[in-house]
Amino acid sequence: MIKRVVIILSVSVAMLAHSHAQLNVPSDGSDGALNATSNTTIDLRLATTGAWNTPGNGNGVYDPDRWAVVFKYSSVTLTAATLNFINHRSNAPVVWLVQGDVIIENTTINLITYDQFMGFIIPGPGGFRGGRGLSNSSSPAGSAGFGPGGARYLGSEPGDAGYASPGSGAGGGIAYGNPQIVPLIGGSGGAGLSSTHLPSGTGGGAILIVAGGRIVLSTGSSIRAEGVNLYSSVSYGSGGSVRLVADRLEGDGSIFAQWSSASPGRVRIEVNHSAFNGNIMGSISVGLPGNPPLIWPPNSAPSVRIVQVAGQNAPSDPSARFDQPDMSVGSSGTVTIRIAAQNVPSNWNVVVRVVRFAGDDFTVNATRVSGNDANSVYEATLALPPGMMTLQVRASAP
Repeated sequence: MIKRVVIILSVSVAMLAHSHAQLNVPSDGSDGALNATSNTTIDLRLATTGAWNTPGNGNGVYDPDRWAVVFKYSSVTLTAATLNFINHRSNAPVVWLVQGDVIIENTTINLITYDQFMGFIIPGPGGFRGGRGLSNSSSPAGSAGFGPGGARYLGSEPGDAGYASPGSGAGGGIAYGNPQIVPLIGGSGGAGLSSTHLPSGTGGGAILIVAGGRIVLSTGSSIRAEGVNLYSSVSYGSGGSVRLVADRLEGDGSIFAQWSSASPGRVRIEVNHSAFNGNIMGSISVGLPGNPPLIWPPNSAPSVRIVQVAGQNAPSDPSARFDQPDMSVGSSGTVTIRIAAQNVPSNWNVVVRVVRFAGDDFTVNATRVSGNDANSVYEATLALPPGMMTLQVRASAP
């Protein structure tokens, strides 16, 4: 459902009197000014790898610990353009930290793609692939949707991905994330179907724009992170994420973080003053920005990470590529997966999800084997099937 919203923040008259106060944005402007007056593609593969707050050179910095490609702009002005992205190998989301204003006029910012590779639709930065289908007995089996809310593969049973709400259908994916969109993450993929060879919907991408001054999203402009379904009669991917933080938001453009009746993605607006009267599609939350704004999860936030598979060290910075696996564990069989956890209470559930390139997906519970709530180690024992797959770990409160 599209909601036309006028954002009105409940702040005191004294606070409103401080109009056009610059936010203290952690940006040194080292990536320069982003100006575009025609169709432009930002190649995230060109980002240097390092800590997010190191100086940029115009191509951004990829921080694997934050899983984000971060641009530190002095200002952004986009006029009569379409702005697209080429994914980083990690498929990380996009963060713009802007010293001054962000002006978006008659421009579309795309956090989606329509490209396909190896039978899957490629998601936008921060999003996750949908599953692929099965056309006949000689083809590879279909697959589940990828990502935290990826839908299960149940053959002919459809399943939509989840995000702000659970996905529909027998194999519908779980809800995940939070209204603040901290950490920044995009949408998940719908499940493939055995009745078709077509790929299911992919999740929408994710972007955070923080401006020291204004964000203007004018008439005819849009930010698109709704996910993509290229075909009918396939499962839906969930919408992605758009988070806007500024002193002031203006305009009457559009923000899309939901595809049709798919599970909505998330839209977060944090501004001191608003003159925005635009269209927003997705799950919406509104708040006041901190000064400096909160960009990353605090150090006390829970986190889990796979560190070993079958006795081999897992990469600290895994890629999102299917044509170049991150690791090989040899023949299939029973293996142990070791997980490092921080700030995870002992009564939480830690689960490993296995999503196969072709075939059913499944989950296995992990058990704490050492440590305490601040720092602990979990292990999960499971029988890995043959073929390529992704391993994903998640922790959730009971």
